[in-house]
Amino acid sequence: MREYNVHEVLAILQRYYITDSPQMVSRWIRDGKIHGVRSENRKEGYRVSEEDLFEFIEEQRPGLPSIMNVYDEYVKNLNLDKGETQDNIEDHKEDEKKNEIFELRNRVQELEDQLNDMEQEKQIVEMNVITKMEENSKLIKENNDLKGEVELLTQLYEIIDEENRQFKQAAAKPKKDENKKERKKAAENDLTITMEGFKSIGNKSIKKFEQKFDEATFETHLSSIYKEIFNDGLIKPHLLDADNNITCPFTQKKYKQKKRFIDNAIEYYFDNMDEQIHDHEQLELNMANG
Repeated sequence: MREYNVHEVLAILQRYYITDSPQMVSRWIRDGKIHGVRSENRKEGYRVSEEDLFEFIEEQRPGLPSIMNVYDEYVKNLNLDKGETQDNIEDHKEDEKKNEIFELRNRVQELEDQLNDMEQEKQIVEMNVITKMEENSKLIKENNDLKGEVELLTQLYEIIDEENRQFKQAAAKPKKDENKKERKKAAENDLTITMEGFKSIGNKSIKKFEQKFDEATFETHLSSIYKEIFNDGLIKPHLLDADNNITCPFTQKKYKQKKRFIDNAIEYYFDNMDEQIHDHEQLELNMANG
């Protein structure tokens, strides 16, 4: 039984008006619509038996093979009637076969050229892809480097910001302390004081002695101390020197701080009061015993 290669199968299918596409023939063979067997020599491709090929043609064009056989027989007889010998017929078939082979070779060459062009395009695309991948890798590296720089700058900014905050706090604190000292110094240098202010400043010293006297007597003694030091709320001028040091009218000691001056004046006054009371009591006791 005769077998055909793919090119021969294509030529026969063209003759039967089924297809002129070699790709379609190859697809039909791969899909099993045309039963073909791969040759041991892979260059030869598939081989299709005459029976399988015409079975496919009958499915695609029912009755056409029989018609074509009758037509071929009619043409053969017609040519014989005209005096054409069998050798001429064979020569004609040989020429047709050569033409088909020539056309097939041209088609194969065209396909090979297309394949080469596609291979070149593929290489160009692959090179472009490689170039883009390298550019992308470079951009990723640059992006990572920038991220690292941003993180470093952020850390430096936080450090500088913290140092700046601490510097501001340190700069503000002395100013605050300085203002506090100035207010304290101003208060201490304020030589104007009322009786209530006098009591408030000497409150701690006053509590040591107020329980020893009745309220009226104690208020009288405090008023006496106040009048020895102040005149209309101002420290008497003769108790101040050029440096604003205050001289105690009872001990003649000098003081820079008003509170210490008042505390010591109150304590000295009432300590002397205790001694006077004790001496008076002792005198009375001695007189009673004598």
